[in-house]
Order: sequence, then C-alpha cells, then structure tokens
Amino acid sequence: MAFVKLDCGILNSSVWAESVLRDVFLTALLMAEPYVTDTPLPQLHARTMEPTGWDVPPGWYGFVPAAGIGIIRRALVTNLEAGMDALERLGAPEPESRSQEFEGRRLVRVDGGYVALNFDKYRERDLSSADRQRRYRLRKAAEKQSHVTPVTVEPQSPVTNVTSRRIVTQAEAEAEAEAEVRTEKAAPQTAPSFQQEAVEKSKPNDESPSKALLRKLAYQVLDDNPTAEFADLKNALKDKCARVAPGHYDAMIVGDALEATLRIRQLNVTKRKVGG
Repeated sequence: MAFVKLDCGILNSSVWAESVLRDVFLTALLMAEPYVTDTPLPQLHARTMEPTGWDVPPGWYGFVPAAGIGIIRRALVTNLEAGMDALERLGAPEPESRSQEFEGRRLVRVDGGYVALNFDKYRERDLSSADRQRRYRLRKAAEKQSHVTPVTVEPQSPVTNVTSRRIVTQAEAEAEAEAEVRTEKAAPQTAPSFQQEAVEKSKPNDESPSKALLRKLAYQVLDDNPTAEFADLKNALKDKCARVAPGHYDAMIVGDALEATLRIRQLNVTKRKVGG
C-alpha cells in the first residue's frame, strides 16, 4: 500500500484556504501511487481533454489512475462543477505558489489519469532522519543493559516520580522494521553439515591460510565420504592434498579435524538408535 507524507507548510499555502480545493488535492495524494516516466507526458485539459501545450518532464511522481469525477467523488465533494474547477486550478500555473517548480502546478491531467507532481519529492523528504537515527541508536544501546529502561521526567505538577514512555512515530517504526529486515537477510539461510561444524569448532582464531586450506579440504573429503572409516578418510585427504595443495599437508591438523567429526557422527548415530 502506498503512502504519502504531507509537508506542514501546506497550512500556509493557497490550497489550504479553500475547502474544495484542499479536499480534492489531499484525496488525489492519498489515491496516488509511485510512478516513473522516461518520456515527457503531455498535459490535458481537465474538462476538454485537449493538450495544453505543457508536458510533465521525465522523472518520479505520483499517479492517480482515475478520472476527475472519480477523484471528486472520493473527496466527498457534492458539487461536481466546484470539483472540476478545483482540478483545473490544481493543473494551472500559479504565480503565488510557495514553490515555482512546474510553474506552481500541483496536479495535472494526462492520458490515463492524473499526475501529482510533488508526490515523490515530499514522500522522500524526512527532516527528522538524523535525530531519529540518533534516538534509535541510544535506545538500542540502552536495551543491551536492560530490557525496559524507564525515563523519569521532571514533574510539572505536585505529582512525583512520573515515568513516561515516548510514543514511537511511524518514521521510527519504519526505520526499526528496515533494520530488522536487513538483520534477517544477513543471517545464514542454511545450517552447515555436522562435518563442517566439527571443522569450524576445531579452528583456532589465529589460523594461517595454509591451515585453513587443509581444513577446507578435510570438510570436502568428509562430505564426499560420510560413512568411511578414519584411516580411509585420512588417506583420501592425503591424496586430495597431493592433487590440490602439494606441500601443505599437516597430519596433526587434519587428524584433529577428522577425529572431531567422527566423534560427532558417532554421537548422532547413537542418538538415532536410542530414539529409534
């Protein structure tokens, strides 16, 4: 579902002063969906559908897939003529507009519906972003120390020990949801095999590239031969090292990794027998 942000400066605009103009414009914004055009779109007269001679330049906008009467009805404007007058004014140049982008036009008729010209501009605007992110980081840091951290505020009345919980705004909720999605995407999607788990558990933090290579080869041999005995696994690993990494074979490292993996495999077999 699309959404739109309103600039509180609209309270000082010419649109806000007239109820029909305001209702039609806000309703169109709520009906709009994000839209991009790579080519200019000719503007049409709201009543006659004839080209006006002005084109919507390529870019991102909001698109309302509805006729003028559809917007007027959704705005609950009962006077159809007044509603059409509002659509004509919203699509006409306005010298008194706070923004002279598009010569003051706000909502223009094109083939297939209406284009809200400043839809994407205000949708992407977030003047509280820096402050919201700062509060979000502080809150996350506090949560590491305590699940819930009450905030005690100075009393404005004789009541003492007042505890207040700040209301989370929609913008903050969106930021938290996006952070959770990024965390979920970064998490591994598949569990490693028990052979790989054994190799990783026996891996020291300061392991050299040569030792890491041997462990990787050990993991591949173990997965290729899941039921082989220790001696066979060791011989298979020695042959693989001779082919892939000659001169890097280390019997002690490989032996430790193989033994750890075989112990886990035997434990899994025992669990299956007991549970079976």
